[in-house]
Amino acid sequence: MLALPIDSELPSIISEFKKNKNLILKASPGSGKTTRLPAALLKNGFKKIIVLVPKRIAAVSAADRIASENNWELGSEVGYHVRFETLFKPSTQLIFMTEGVFIKKASNEKFWSSVDVLIFDEFHERSSLTDIALGLALEKQILDEPLKLIIMSATLNSKALESYLPNCRVVDIKAPPYELKIKYTAKPQRLNCDQEFYNSLVNTIAEAWSDGKKDILVFLPGFSEMRQAANLLNKKLNHIPIEILHGSIKLSEQREILRPQNHRRVILSTDIAESSLTLPSVDAVIDSGLKKISTAEPKVGFSQLSLQRISLFSAEQRAGRAARTGPGTCYRLWHLSDELSMPLQIKPEILKSDLLEEILILKSCGVDSINDFSWLDKPSTNAVNLAVKKLQVWQLLDSSQKITQLGTQIQSLPLDTERSLLFYHLSQNGFQKQASHFLACLETLDFSKLFAENQPRADDDLEHILQMPLQPQGLKIKSQLESLKIPILKNSADFRKAILDIFFTFFTNKISQKKSEFDAVSSLGRGLTLKPGLKARHFEYQLLLAGYNSSDRTDIYFAIGITKAEFLEYSSASVQLKTEYVVDLERLQIFKMQSKKVGHFIISESARMGLNKAEETLAWPQIVQDHGDTILKAHADFQAFKSKINFLNQKLNANFLIDADLTSRIFSDLASSTSTLTQFLDYPLRDLLYLHLPDDLKKNVSQLPDFLTLPSGRKVLIDYISEKAPMI
Repeated sequence: MLALPIDSELPSIISEFKKNKNLILKASPGSGKTTRLPAALLKNGFKKIIVLVPKRIAAVSAADRIASENNWELGSEVGYHVRFETLFKPSTQLIFMTEGVFIKKASNEKFWSSVDVLIFDEFHERSSLTDIALGLALEKQILDEPLKLIIMSATLNSKALESYLPNCRVVDIKAPPYELKIKYTAKPQRLNCDQEFYNSLVNTIAEAWSDGKKDILVFLPGFSEMRQAANLLNKKLNHIPIEILHGSIKLSEQREILRPQNHRRVILSTDIAESSLTLPSVDAVIDSGLKKISTAEPKVGFSQLSLQRISLFSAEQRAGRAARTGPGTCYRLWHLSDELSMPLQIKPEILKSDLLEEILILKSCGVDSINDFSWLDKPSTNAVNLAVKKLQVWQLLDSSQKITQLGTQIQSLPLDTERSLLFYHLSQNGFQKQASHFLACLETLDFSKLFAENQPRADDDLEHILQMPLQPQGLKIKSQLESLKIPILKNSADFRKAILDIFFTFFTNKISQKKSEFDAVSSLGRGLTLKPGLKARHFEYQLLLAGYNSSDRTDIYFAIGITKAEFLEYSSASVQLKTEYVVDLERLQIFKMQSKKVGHFIISESARMGLNKAEETLAWPQIVQDHGDTILKAHADFQAFKSKINFLNQKLNANFLIDADLTSRIFSDLASSTSTLTQFLDYPLRDLLYLHLPDDLKKNVSQLPDFLTLPSGRKVLIDYISEKAPMI
């Protein structure tokens, strides 16, 4: 067995761990912490050991390596449990788990009592589920349960953890396994993957291929960038074999790439290869310094991948891949000075999450107060309140914020909260088999390629999906969902109608109205682009099932078309009669329009109707509230007032703003002192504006006259707007 730096430290680490409840282990990439320490703990009398890792392939790879190094049977002494795949026995004492799988077990007290040691590997990645698992584990310790914790990472700022974890020992193994050289480019980092980026990448790969003797691992931000890089390499360096390592490919294919080959390769990877994986044949890493971060757009809920710089912690992790089994070199596609603007570590996911899944998990584990939970980094109270409210609307929490029976069932399902809710209700309608296939499609298919224009398919987008064959991963998901026991409450006759009923009840934010051939708007006002191949775009309304966000719009790749009659049927309880007012400043007249609306959707609307004086007086407070900014800007006194304020800001180097608070107070006075548009425009607004100024500003404004009286007696308006102001 290959000697690693941690080997000589293992006796002292285990000795310290026996004396303390908690251990923080910092060790260089390749030191052996992931594989050697868990096995050593098992050999030294510790029972049930669970190792939490961020990615499926890392769990499988680490368990496989430990079995090989110790001549153990994979699935017997050591095993793994990842989403939709397990390999262990009831007697297995060392199990590698992804965080999502572990969390699904977290509400089971028998499970907690069976765990002796819980190890958090690559803790620096800080997923929401990691933070929840750590908080729950700490509270188990506080309740005097004999649970021990180990936090491991090559790159970790341990100060916050040391104060968070009681009875904690910190061990820092700084010796890297082999010599590692770092090379930087002469030019600054490219923050987008353009032609110059790919040219630099190809040149660096050629240099690394010439200087090295083993495989080259290249870190790129996403699958599309890997494909483009592979195409370019095949054209310019076609003698070099290319492999692509990505989370979307089969687990068996990922494992095959990790095995040494009898020839050199260039392995293109995302951050899946950043942590807990050993590629034994690599002696060079090329790091783009970029990654894609997934964030959810709040109005529709689909995710958006944005290109961002990695953290310095991640850069160190990636570089360490080059020197795990021998001396290596890391080629960084950025200038050394770029590191001054790179973040030290990534922002914890819990501070960016919508918290729906996290709160449901905590409630299922009996946590009464989310705000009082043992957070390492506490999410905002506002974010917690919004999530709690949504979970109550979905009937997953009751009015006292306790988890309901439905919430418990939803939390136990192997899908995210929204898709679990959809699957459960479809199953209760008697469609568990169809729902299992449907959800497996939603989980695994690339919808951006399914609905290309002129592609032959079924007459309906939904029917097309239900006829789609599934890949192995999709089949695993389908099989697991079909095996769940969900009671049938009613036998519905129409799968499509059952979906519509569920979405109009729970997910109205994912319903849209067509505006033009390819454009639509969501119920919360998000602009949408319906892809050309979608048959749903020929309907007046759409139920949105798959999409991708850009900065200001969402591209819809899969939707179910809804007729107007269906929309009115399913949304009948939500129709509201709205009266809106239009201010016509040219005619000095107010018009009203009446419409029937569902959310942002207009079902029908009347023509513009002019208001008589009595109607205008009655509606005036609402008009001021809705159109205050418009009518305020139309008043000559306001324009003169605004120009004086801007003049004083410039001359006095001040920063007085006509903010929302000031205009709100002005609108309140206007609504009570005027009753029509004409009356407002004749109103001496200047005195009212001065009334709301701070005292020091009142004095300055009062010293700025509106007119200059000439010797002839004629009054001339003073200009406070021009660059040379004041002037006449």
